[in-house]
Amino acid sequence: MKIFAIAVIFIFSLCIASASGGGSVFGAVPSVSRKEAQAISEAQKSETDAAIGVLESAAKSEWAGSAIFFNLANLYANSGNLEKAEANYRLALEKLPSFFMAQKNLAIVLSESSGKSEAFPEMKKALALSGGSDPDILLWMASHHMEGGDYSEALFCCNQALVYDYQNARARLVKARLLLKLNMLEECRSVCLSLLSKDLRNFDALETLTACRAKAGDYGGAVSAAEIARALGAEDSQTLKIGDLYFSAGLYSEAAKEYAANAGTGDLKKSLKNALLALIACGKYSDAKKLAPKLGLPDAKMVSAQALAAEGKKSEAIAEYGAYFDSGGRDAKAHFEYAGLLLESGDAIQAGAHFDAASEDSKHALASLYGKMRVAVSMSDFRQALKTAKKIQSLKKSDEIEIYIKHLNELDKPSQ
Repeated sequence: MKIFAIAVIFIFSLCIASASGGGSVFGAVPSVSRKEAQAISEAQKSETDAAIGVLESAAKSEWAGSAIFFNLANLYANSGNLEKAEANYRLALEKLPSFFMAQKNLAIVLSESSGKSEAFPEMKKALALSGGSDPDILLWMASHHMEGGDYSEALFCCNQALVYDYQNARARLVKARLLLKLNMLEECRSVCLSLLSKDLRNFDALETLTACRAKAGDYGGAVSAAEIARALGAEDSQTLKIGDLYFSAGLYSEAAKEYAANAGTGDLKKSLKNALLALIACGKYSDAKKLAPKLGLPDAKMVSAQALAAEGKKSEAIAEYGAYFDSGGRDAKAHFEYAGLLLESGDAIQAGAHFDAASEDSKHALASLYGKMRVAVSMSDFRQALKTAKKIQSLKKSDEIEIYIKHLNELDKPSQ
């Protein structure tokens, strides 16, 4: 939301033009004396610094009213001096507490200088002065609630904004994104298609439609939307995104082609990694192993190990994982996969160490606990296995673990 430009103030009226092209005026309008009108007129004819000087001088006069401070605040705001802008908006409001534009601009300045949480009480005052009908403020409120994770309240504010400005494309896009967050996918799709019917180059709408269709499991439709964006010249290449969509749909060969096509642009390493994972997933192990060295160490060794493991060549995979860690690799997923192979090969002690390393990453923590429980059982350390199982149950309850705990209790009885 932009700061309002300098107001054009006449003796008997107040005409405010926003930086975005106009808007309704709510609340009280300050009365303007002849001296104030003359000072404001002189300021309008001057460059910014000179205009500030004119109004600063006027502000020291006993006849200075709300209009002087408001215009001075606008000049400071538009020149980037938010501290002085805030001070002068507050002075304008001291003179006229129901001055809507001063209240709104004060909230905007606070939002930019101190964040939305600090600005929220002032923006609520501005909304009240507008009678709850200012679309810009309602959208600001929607954004504030969205950032705080309150998507239902954000959607309410967005819908209110559309009541007063139904054709507002920005409000409709925000609504589509909120509907996506709330898993209201059919409604989200409808809003996106409505936006695209008016502007097919609305890449934000295409992106939201892509995400909506993917979330609904319509990967074909998602790919179509992403390809349209790419064909129309979206600034950010859609190749990686389309590859991800193919991958999610289980179309690994198509995903590998998309990732490979993007290997010469953007994040080369990410493209190569994704292409290799897709090749492994579709069983093209030899292709993956040929391409892996292009990643460089240590990542090439990790991908090579994954390909060998997928082929069932466990001993060779273990050797490649060892080389990966020897060359400085620290990926938690690699620790977890390596630990599983070590456990299957009978090296429980080393497996336990790598499950420990994997558990430091929250994404692998729970699965690593399952691995450590398996390690303890393989070593007949049922007491440790029972302890680990109880920890798993405390983190994520399941009937399966509860049954397993009962079995472990039985196995641990002789040692009690």
